Amino acid sequence: MAQLYPKKPSQIAVKERRIEIDAGGTAHDDNADNSISLSEKMESYLVRLGYSNTYVLGIIIQLMTQGKIRVEFRNHVERLEVKPSDLLTRTQAAALFEDFVTELQKLQNQTAAPVANVTQRIVVQAPKR
Repeated sequence: MAQLYPKKPSQIAVKERRIEIDAGGTAHDDNADNSISLSEKMESYLVRLGYSNTYVLGIIIQLMTQGKIRVEFRNHVERLEVKPSDLLTRTQAAALFEDFVTELQKLQNQTAAPVANVTQRIVVQAPKR
């Protein structure tokens, strides 16, 4: 796909704050913001959630169009933010994600087992009330 977006994922900085949640439901925030590239964050989500997972697409589109997002996991919460100058349209964000996954799959096919053979475990939890 032709590049419809101004920067590659490796050039987009993401500010990340991680809040740990212990077994009792208490949150522990270390107040430290980490800066990582969007490509690193997308790759970690794809490995954690699965290569064909639509949740990752939703997270990336929301982050790149709105600028901020909060992602809740069982044992931690991640708050992600990008600079306003790095915001994209929905079409651009979808193209960026699709191109990244395609490139990642090409690398996987060259070096290891095909991505399609990855076993996924998806746990769906009822929302907290």
